[in-house]
Amino acid sequence: MKETTKKIITALGILVTSIGTNSVNAQTNEILVGHQMPEVKMNSVLNYKNADVNISDFKGKLLILDFWATYCAPCVSMFGRTDSLQKIFNGKIQFLSVTKEPARKVQPFLDRMYRMNKIKPISVVGDTILSRYFYYASIPYYVWINSNGKVIATTDADEITAENIESVINGKSASFENRRDIRRKAIDYTKSLFVVSDNFVLKDSSRKREVLQRPDILSYSIATRWIDNAQGGFSFDPDHFNGFNVSIDYLYRMSYDLYYYASAIPGAFDSQTTHVFEMPDSLLNKITVPDNSPINGNSAKTIEWGKKYGASYEIVFPKGISWKEKIKQIKSDLDRYFAIPMGFEVVVEKRTDTNTTALKILNGSKLSTVGGRSFEKHDRYFYSQQNEPLATLIRTMNSYFLQGAKTTIVNKTNFEKKVDLQLNCDMTNLNEVNKELLKFGLSLIKEPTAIDVLVFKGK
Repeated sequence: MKETTKKIITALGILVTSIGTNSVNAQTNEILVGHQMPEVKMNSVLNYKNADVNISDFKGKLLILDFWATYCAPCVSMFGRTDSLQKIFNGKIQFLSVTKEPARKVQPFLDRMYRMNKIKPISVVGDTILSRYFYYASIPYYVWINSNGKVIATTDADEITAENIESVINGKSASFENRRDIRRKAIDYTKSLFVVSDNFVLKDSSRKREVLQRPDILSYSIATRWIDNAQGGFSFDPDHFNGFNVSIDYLYRMSYDLYYYASAIPGAFDSQTTHVFEMPDSLLNKITVPDNSPINGNSAKTIEWGKKYGASYEIVFPKGISWKEKIKQIKSDLDRYFAIPMGFEVVVEKRTDTNTTALKILNGSKLSTVGGRSFEKHDRYFYSQQNEPLATLIRTMNSYFLQGAKTTIVNKTNFEKKVDLQLNCDMTNLNEVNKELLKFGLSLIKEPTAIDVLVFKGK
């Protein structure tokens, strides 16, 4: 990594700071709405006329920094909108995408996106500067810098509209909902969320209560309300399971993803078709985030809801019990902490869904594998698997590419062997995916199917 260079120039009483390269020292001050944007030079940029880029290159325009990553589906889905807005306000606005990912990963992704959608955003790669100036807890994240270099807003994707852009360009006030992301408390996912200590002290002693170490804890479970300044998350291993700052329905869905089938299926109950609510709104609004927003969103509305209804849960399993027994304990805990006192139940029912998409095998199928190491890789415009079952493709489609979609893909091939697949298309477009699958003798067909649905029922 190149050494950071810093030049401080005083001229006519104005202090100008110039920072070069894509790294910056740890003392960088956070830039907030209302602050002036310093001059910054970034030496790693793709799809730009030069190999480097300066913030001053866009002086006189509305500059919107778009913090993103190739693995972030909502980020990638926004490129179509930002590309259209860039063309509508040509010469008056510039979107500058910014990612921490290296060029070797980002360049192939951008090349695929251009081949398929003719979208070619300018993107800073390997960023360590701008991400220190602007603290964000989740992406996509947008920083609005006006033509005079003043930061006027930090927003979610919802605020990226023609109306807001036009208002800023014309010098009018735009009603932004600014994001002020929380500073996350650090957490080691391999350890417990909570510290357990004894409550014994010697009389007239100043000895502090002693923290119980993990080997001394046989088992425990705990449920709490929202934890301030902690980002929502979920993790599990053979020793413990937890979800923190999440909605109650999310805790249930994650646990059912893990244990309802013979092996864990991430996203099994995530789509709009595989989990439903049958309860009064007064109860519904307490167990799931309004408007289906992600619990780790940073809108004022989401955070306000989380502080009121968000939950955290953890269990440390007893030693020597089976996975099946561990899962029973999770289900029992969730019902005991939430469902029973709140007045609802959670069950899985077979229901016919008319929007189901079936994966079927055609005559003359060319499915095979070269064997060797099993792996699966994907991004928005590419999917590859080697020596994996078709269930791997379906799991990735349902849990990642079809997030929030009103369809679920089910496997009706009756093909159990492992296969190799490589699909080069927009993986969120089922018509394009189907064209690629046909090369392997597979087909996606819309077909009503009885599927497992996780039902939240009010009593």
